[in-house]
Amino acid sequence: MSAGAALCAQLRQRLRALDLPWREQAHAPIAGPGAGLQAAALRGTDLAIGGKALLLMADERFVIAAFSAAHRLHPNPLRRALGAQRIRFARPEELLALTGLVPGCLPPFGAPLLPAALFVDPGLLAHPELAFTPGLPDLSFHMASADYQRAAGGTPLALTRETIG
Repeated sequence: MSAGAALCAQLRQRLRALDLPWREQAHAPIAGPGAGLQAAALRGTDLAIGGKALLLMADERFVIAAFSAAHRLHPNPLRRALGAQRIRFARPEELLALTGLVPGCLPPFGAPLLPAALFVDPGLLAHPELAFTPGLPDLSFHMASADYQRAAGGTPLALTRETIG
């Protein structure tokens, strides 16, 4: 079983254990630059409900930033909150080594499912529904934002400043 399939199974198990409803949608694989726009088109949803997750390196530790795919990351608030000197995007090989996933497949979850702390932008929860890839490029989970918040937890932190498009 691939790391993405294993993570997807863990997400299903977590959602069932918390008795949270979700809907699964199979679609063509999402990959490469513009994955958020690609995902919204394949899902038939607004870009704003797409949950984007980025693995970042803050000094010497990995963290996951989760925010709406309709926004751009502004790393300074995260840098300040962590007391980090420097924040950078994780390289694809670091993402693969840490999670077994490729870019575009990282779901907006952190520990205990993924080995990194999760920081969630409040804008991600601004819509009633949220959609995200659960570790697989050809599958999306749809769920109520409040249910996502209960399942994912994470530290709330304003992480974005601009809207895309």
